[in-house]
Amino acid sequence: MKRFKSLLTLFLLLLLANALKAQTPCTLSLDSIYLDTVLSNCNHLYFKYKYSGGTPTSYKWTYGDGHSCGCYKPHNAYNKNATYTVCGKIQDINGCADSLCLPFTVNCSNPCDLSEIGIYSYDTVSYNCRDYEFVAWISANAKRKVWLFGDGDSANTTFATHTYFKNGQYQAKMIVQDSIGCADTANVLVNVDCISNLPCPLSILSIDTLSLADCWTKQFTAKCSKQPLNVWWQYGDNVSGMAPLITQHTYKDTGLYAIALYVKDSSGCADTMFTHMPVYCSKNNQSIIGINEDHTLLLYPMPVTDEFQIAGAFEGQVVITDITGKIVLQSTLNQAKAIPCVQLKAGLYLLNLATENRTYKSKFIKL
Repeated sequence: MKRFKSLLTLFLLLLLANALKAQTPCTLSLDSIYLDTVLSNCNHLYFKYKYSGGTPTSYKWTYGDGHSCGCYKPHNAYNKNATYTVCGKIQDINGCADSLCLPFTVNCSNPCDLSEIGIYSYDTVSYNCRDYEFVAWISANAKRKVWLFGDGDSANTTFATHTYFKNGQYQAKMIVQDSIGCADTANVLVNVDCISNLPCPLSILSIDTLSLADCWTKQFTAKCSKQPLNVWWQYGDNVSGMAPLITQHTYKDTGLYAIALYVKDSSGCADTMFTHMPVYCSKNNQSIIGINEDHTLLLYPMPVTDEFQIAGAFEGQVVITDITGKIVLQSTLNQAKAIPCVQLKAGLYLLNLATENRTYKSKFIKL
């Protein structure tokens, strides 16, 4: 019996040795992480890296400030001076992986560099000589925003309408400011040259939107100070045309659409108004993950069934945890536009979406 046990042990050792010998050695190595000095500034750091021994097929970066990314071109904007530990992990198609962590220091002498307050774009539109629409797209950290129209009037919204009652040249401007006083300004020169100094009696008072039964079809209802002669709708999906003040439009894809309405009466008096409307509908048991214009996370419809569909072109990392905090699903958005969740059990979950700029969280129910 002892001789049989010895032979069996020897046989198992030989099998193990052959299995180890047959395995492909893991040679992938993340050799270095360093700054791209051309693209980086004091707080927005772009990272380069070198690897050897294979070809990575997936990436995972953590930047030391709570932000992370599954991108192959890592970069991050920091809002505090400090030394941060940046970690990278690469993995090849065979599952071979390597990681490396290195410290990087952010040291901005101007505190407003860390704020990154800014006006991304702005515009003004006029459909008659006296009434103007002012529109601006600003950074999420703006705590104060104001349009100064150049005639003494102002508005504290990013989308505003204004009527000039006198002819002249007006220097309008948008000013944004964050919580520590850092600011940005955009200037708009407005020339008002009307034949009559009387204000236009026609104006759009409101635009209301309503989702109909199929979600993709929206009803638009506009109210005006007087009945217009012509009504022109722009639905934000390259479709426009004449329609009544109450009209419907069916969208073919999800997204955030800019709606414009132009009205005109028989005397030539006209007005226009803009609004934004999200369309997040389900296709084939899908739920939509999207980011609204006010930087909130959208999950629609609820409860979730088979998969999440990503609405929008953004990179990031999706991590889903159960009520105990256990990670049950994670995915990198630069590799997939749909995230299957059919394997999740019915219950309550937390979805964490980390993009390069910020992290979003939302609860959802799985059927």
